[in-house]
Amino acid sequence: MKKLLFILFILVPSLTYSQIIKDVGLKIGGTLSAQQWESTSLSNQIKFNTDLMAGFNAGIFFQSQDYSIFNILFEVNFIQKSTAKDNIINIINLPDGIAEDWNVNLNYLNLAIMLKPKINLGIFAPYVMVGPEVDMELSKSTETPKVFYDEFKKTRPGLRMGFGSEINLGTLRLLAEFVYDSEFDTLYDKNEIELDTYSYDIRFGIFF
Repeated sequence: MKKLLFILFILVPSLTYSQIIKDVGLKIGGTLSAQQWESTSLSNQIKFNTDLMAGFNAGIFFQSQDYSIFNILFEVNFIQKSTAKDNIINIINLPDGIAEDWNVNLNYLNLAIMLKPKINLGIFAPYVMVGPEVDMELSKSTETPKVFYDEFKKTRPGLRMGFGSEINLGTLRLLAEFVYDSEFDTLYDKNEIELDTYSYDIRFGIFF
């Protein structure tokens, strides 16, 4: 999957100079993200979700010409994904050095390629979109000094899906959408703990 994504992402910049790419635009919005923790210990099987935390996302997109009722969409995004949980050491048996309260902020470069079927209804053009993505860690920070977040995987392949609508106002074209993403692999899998992440984006955009 990673090799396929890499090949596709290398091809897209060259396509922007051809007739395949029809539209270019900007998207910006907010992100709500959380993690699912699961203990794999036979003596302490516990599963819970952290609190949803707000972050920021922004990116550019390249949209292909129309193929029947769908487009191909390529995105390059910056996404903040944060998570927090109070009294976590009392919930699950964590390794030494884990603080009682867990608060981590992760910043990613996100690349996504999606299929985007849509229906033109005059001013509005509702659509859905789905496709593979990969998050590449740019930076991270935490309010807890001795934690195991340094062992989080730096690259996070996953699935991105959502729905929205283009808004055609003469020469001005806008969009609004909701996006969900989850990973194919665990973010952390060690010390009898598995971590999976997921997030929700609300985004607004403009076509150039």
